[in-house]
Amino acid sequence: MTAAAVHRVLILAPFYPPAYLGGGPIRTVSAIAQGAPASFDCAVITSDTDLGQKYPLPVPSGVWTTHEGISTLYFSTKKLAPLARALKAGKAKRPDVLYLSSFFNIRFSILPQILHALGFFGKAGAVVAPRGEFGPGALGIKPARKRIFIFVYRRLRLHRRVIWHASSVREANDIYRALGTEATVLVRENDTALPVQSLPAPIQSSRDGRLRAVFIGRISVVKGLLDLIQSFASVATPFEFNIYGPEEDSEYAAKCRHAAERLPNHITVTFHGAIENLNVRQRLAQYDVMLFPTKGENFGHVIAEALSVSCPVVCADVTPWTSVLESGGGLVVRTDSSQEWTQAVESYAAMTPSERVTARVRAGQAFDDWRQRSPDRHIFEMVLELQNAKF
Repeated sequence: MTAAAVHRVLILAPFYPPAYLGGGPIRTVSAIAQGAPASFDCAVITSDTDLGQKYPLPVPSGVWTTHEGISTLYFSTKKLAPLARALKAGKAKRPDVLYLSSFFNIRFSILPQILHALGFFGKAGAVVAPRGEFGPGALGIKPARKRIFIFVYRRLRLHRRVIWHASSVREANDIYRALGTEATVLVRENDTALPVQSLPAPIQSSRDGRLRAVFIGRISVVKGLLDLIQSFASVATPFEFNIYGPEEDSEYAAKCRHAAERLPNHITVTFHGAIENLNVRQRLAQYDVMLFPTKGENFGHVIAEALSVSCPVVCADVTPWTSVLESGGGLVVRTDSSQEWTQAVESYAAMTPSERVTARVRAGQAFDDWRQRSPDRHIFEMVLELQNAKF
């Protein structure tokens, strides 16, 4: 019997484990690579430095190494020469599929797309996963620059040379709005390495009866943390709010801290800093609810992580998780207004301890139901099928 053909996949991602400060996209790319069928041979090219850091990760740089079974090349993004060498090393892999985990990133998406169009990567098909970069919230940050960039990009017709990986129908529509309906979009939910069943909810809530709420994510404008903190000023019931995540935007983080300092004394806000990916679920399990005021997510890995430990989520209606939250996973804030966030937080703060336990049980059940519906075909299998049919 002839052995099945092995398809070579080259993944370019701004960050990859052991990096963790970039949040969900890092965990998604890792899960995609780790979960690829045996017929796919994956290699990753990525930065040797974590998000916003001055010093490199404790990894070999500029050479192929193996991280958790995946061939990985970490390189310094500070100069062009290491980038050129990394791309040349990627070309030498003779990939069948080029998977780019970003859109606006020059080193890891735009330049590779241009090289792909010029035939640098041979006959490899290209896939671009924009990771929510076309969402209204993301496009609203430095909008003029992004509009000009997208206009030039479309004029060069680069968007028609690739397959676009959208993690939801919502993100697919964002891509079509930005690039036009001629874009080829493949909708496939992001991979996750989470267990198939949720961690059971605790038998009791916090000891003193006060709500213990949490936020985990990058502290940046697109995550909406400042608006959330400001909405606490009108919450009458005492509660505590714990914030975990890197300060990606130091000026914005300073505003968040200032807003927290001005809150009434019955509301306690604590900034804990960043935590490693391996500790996220353990930390989420300690809280009654996660408050996630994001302006938009293409997937929202941390939402899945919260539900997987039976932690309900309060979130704006800008993620693929709306139906899961409405089915018992938490609460959806429809208008994203300060008043509605105040009401949402107040509703959880006013719960009795037994009511919070019940909410956690329902969140775990919502996760289990969602996990059973997870797609059984890997994104790379779907990409090859679409490439063969369209290109």
